[in-house]
Amino acid sequence: MNSVTSVAIQQSVVQHSSKNKILQSSHRISWCNYGSDTHIQESENPEAGKVQETRMEPRILEWDGSKPLLPIPDTNYAVHFLEMIAKYGDAIAMVNAETQEQRSYSELCGLVPRVSAGLHAAGVTLDHAVLYLAPNHIDYPLVLLSVLYCGAAFAPASPYLRTEELIHMINVSGVRWAVIHNTVVDKAEAAFSLLPSGTIKRTWIFGDAAGCPNLLDLMHYEPLPPITKVEGLKPERAVALMFLSSGTTGLPKVIMLTHRNLLAGLTLVRCSLSLNDPGTLRKRFMATLLVLPFYHIHGHHHVVIPMAYGSTIVTLSKFSPETFLDSIQKFKVTLMPLVPYFIKFIVETPLLQHYDLSSLRVIITGGSTLQPSHAAALKQKINTEVFNVYGMTEATCPTTQFITTSSFKEGCVGKVQPYFQLKVVNVENGEMLGPGQEGEVCCQGPSIMLGYANNAAATAETLDTEGWLHTGDIGYFDHDNFVYLTDRIKELIKVKGFQVSPSELEKLLLTHTEVTEAAVVGVRDDKLGEAPKAFVVLRPGASIDSSQLQQFVASRVSSYKQLAGGIQVVDFLPRSHTGKVLKKLLKKRRVSPAAKL
Repeated sequence: MNSVTSVAIQQSVVQHSSKNKILQSSHRISWCNYGSDTHIQESENPEAGKVQETRMEPRILEWDGSKPLLPIPDTNYAVHFLEMIAKYGDAIAMVNAETQEQRSYSELCGLVPRVSAGLHAAGVTLDHAVLYLAPNHIDYPLVLLSVLYCGAAFAPASPYLRTEELIHMINVSGVRWAVIHNTVVDKAEAAFSLLPSGTIKRTWIFGDAAGCPNLLDLMHYEPLPPITKVEGLKPERAVALMFLSSGTTGLPKVIMLTHRNLLAGLTLVRCSLSLNDPGTLRKRFMATLLVLPFYHIHGHHHVVIPMAYGSTIVTLSKFSPETFLDSIQKFKVTLMPLVPYFIKFIVETPLLQHYDLSSLRVIITGGSTLQPSHAAALKQKINTEVFNVYGMTEATCPTTQFITTSSFKEGCVGKVQPYFQLKVVNVENGEMLGPGQEGEVCCQGPSIMLGYANNAAATAETLDTEGWLHTGDIGYFDHDNFVYLTDRIKELIKVKGFQVSPSELEKLLLTHTEVTEAAVVGVRDDKLGEAPKAFVVLRPGASIDSSQLQQFVASRVSSYKQLAGGIQVVDFLPRSHTGKVLKKLLKKRRVSPAAKL
């Protein structure tokens, strides 16, 4: 049996060693423990001294929408998706902002059965896996749907992976076929040459690549019918997508998402958006600009979801300030998924005054914390809604959502999406917690991953015996069921046994007028065990030095939270292609100091 489907998935309850912490909300809260019951004392007006005691009942959060949930289709994802988009006919589905290359919806629907037939003729079939290695490209949905149409799994990878990481992905995922962009052929061949002979059976190139098997060759085959349940495809078990995890600790894991997972994610969005006026939806989905990488779940999700609503996807293979802003103006972009790092760019760049961004209706952000000042500045400069979403690749799609520009709540990632359940548990003993109590966020639903490929131990650490996904994120929910995130379990710093929150110190540093970016990590210390160390980016022309900043923090926190590891001023914080700060590089001190101010 192929490795894609033979992975043993053992499950066990996650046990974490970090302790539950005490939170304060926007009004004064103090905690009291009376035996097994937890109470809260609240003062809506601290000056008046009003105190109300309420029992805090643990509970599971669910979607509170008014419409009934739609049934999840039970079929091949590609078949269902093609049926959804066929009605858009000759409308443009994908366009390259840099080269103007494009594909229409009718062209895409016609080519998928042909390319799939070509793959099948080469031997690609049910339970096989195909590597996709390319920058953002208009043919991403063509290859994705063609691979799934013939029953195989699609495994997209970053063209920036190190050779070691690419070989690791190939070995773990069991891919035997590859579709590669011509710009990364040398990288791919270097990795393939280090594998046992015959590991990769055939490679197809797209882009200019004379003399090599080409994606164009597959477009001339006679169409074949799809692989469906009749041919043995089981949507709830058949792996459709294989994404790499973020790999913050060691080599990344390979996440297996099934056809049912993808169909559940698609149905979730349809259910959520059904609450909107159809006219509003059409205006939102006219054109979507994507600079986020397609090989990441955030980018992938915003290729397929807007396409399901007939949007034109405008692609950028790399970020350039002028090209980015010009593309919004030229293509009259209405929807744009971004990470907070790009929102920071929009509100700070002086280039903004030279471009017309009035077409924008919705910006969707996720991946890291959106600063209140950036949300406020964006609302002031661009009249658009900002949706803050929270999710992870292992859940296929966002688990919560919140409109930040209507009522910004710092740290809030919104309410639970349809089909999901969410709970917060004590990180020591797994007990479910109530409102305001901080613990690990766990979620459950039909889009939760099948598991990690060939990694039963990691699967068991993440999926418990009841099917709950343990996210590794620390957070809480309030009385109105809004969810807030505060930290990552693995990023907590242990100082003499006390746990220190990096995000708490980062937020404090960002309140200083001279600091524009901040990241805090734990570094080894002989006396303390670990010590918090900050890396900061200062405003141009800033006159403050590290010792002054250290004193600024010390005067505002407890002794064990002080930046005993020091403060290093840098020109920039290293980030992934999705905008996340690469703290593992900071811990290894693989970052250059700032130039002289």
